[in-house]
Amino acid sequence: MGGASPGYQWQVNGGEVGPDKTVFTTNDLANGDVVSCILTSSLNCSAPAASQNQVLMTVNANPTVVLMPDTIIGLGQSVLLAANVTGPVTSYQWTPAVGLDNPDASAPVATPENTTTYQVIVSTDASCTAIGKVTVGVFKTLKMPGAFTPNGDGKNDLFRIPPSLAVKISAFAVYDRWGATVFYTANSAAGWDGTLGGQPQPTGTYVWMIEYKDLLTGMPALARGTVILIR
Repeated sequence: MGGASPGYQWQVNGGEVGPDKTVFTTNDLANGDVVSCILTSSLNCSAPAASQNQVLMTVNANPTVVLMPDTIIGLGQSVLLAANVTGPVTSYQWTPAVGLDNPDASAPVATPENTTTYQVIVSTDASCTAIGKVTVGVFKTLKMPGAFTPNGDGKNDLFRIPPSLAVKISAFAVYDRWGATVFYTANSAAGWDGTLGGQPQPTGTYVWMIEYKDLLTGMPALARGTVILIR
């Protein structure tokens, strides 16, 4: 036996490594490396050293996965989720599965209805894994409500761009029947409450105009329409 305080000398491929401890930990082993430990007894009556059995290491390679850049598609369009993978990958698992033709495919076709971040986990037979993510933005046609009721009931009180539309605007204006501006903003989250200078505006039809960036083309775009203020 080694006694109360034996000495430990760990070796990798015959070279001395590691501290004088019962456990040797490293991240630098390669496939085929041979790990051994020489124990030196603290007992005077024991032989000075005894060698443990050698351990032949099998090191499984970690896979890597690099996904395509984030992209934007129009509503109803599709995109192939391409992944650049290295290593002996044997399985793919994409989540969420919504909008995918096959969540177990190496390159599924995505047709999401809303902007979605997809994650893929690639695995090897040795259960080594790697993870990648890609966001598919869905650009929807700019459609505005046809009417609103600013009566303070907390329902449809503002005429605004629907929050579900991911749109970057430079101007959002509302005009009365004589062409006077009753509302203006460059904030896509802001909306018109049916007042001008704190005074409620009359029931009727108003014209709106929105200048925005078309995320599919990257070019400026203009949308116009009418809205009915109902009291």
